[in-house]
Amino acid sequence: MGGQTGIDLFILERVDYGMTPKCYTDFQVTIRDFCTANRLVKGVDIIEAIDDPAIIKNYELFAMFIRSPTFLISDRFMIDAKYVWKDRCVVIVSSLGCEKERDEYLRTHDLKGLELAVNVISAMKFIPVYKDPEDETSEIIGTRTIFANESDFGGSVPKWLVQQVLPKSIHEMYDDVVMTTREMSGVHTTGKP
Repeated sequence: MGGQTGIDLFILERVDYGMTPKCYTDFQVTIRDFCTANRLVKGVDIIEAIDDPAIIKNYELFAMFIRSPTFLISDRFMIDAKYVWKDRCVVIVSSLGCEKERDEYLRTHDLKGLELAVNVISAMKFIPVYKDPEDETSEIIGTRTIFANESDFGGSVPKWLVQQVLPKSIHEMYDDVVMTTREMSGVHTTGKP
């Protein structure tokens, strides 16, 4: 794990109206959909996948190549596993446990100019927002998302720079996810009812 950067923790909580938690978990099933939505992702290489829509938990092991949000930081790559529990509306992504696959990928691919980043854990929980907050049988009018990310961004990047650039990048990434999820779900409303 990397130089000056160390491990950083970022938490984002937000509410978006017009989409149910299911819209988000359906969107998160394949990493390719997520990468399409994220302007900082340069590419993805699926290493292994269990992609059966009938099962509750989907799994993908992948290499992701990330464009730097600023010219001061070099591009990154990470080898992660992603799990989606559709019935619980939870997505977890982590580099931990992928060391053997990472070492093999490093051995067989030319990754010059890229810094290895380690995603300790990224987790998203999608919670329904009800029309009547006191009645969970009322109509779902939106989704509260709790997103937490703990990562070592690798390389020799000053901590102050990571802490200045990354929160904005995470907010922009999540705005992209919401917009793409809306488009893929056919939802056109964006405001609170």
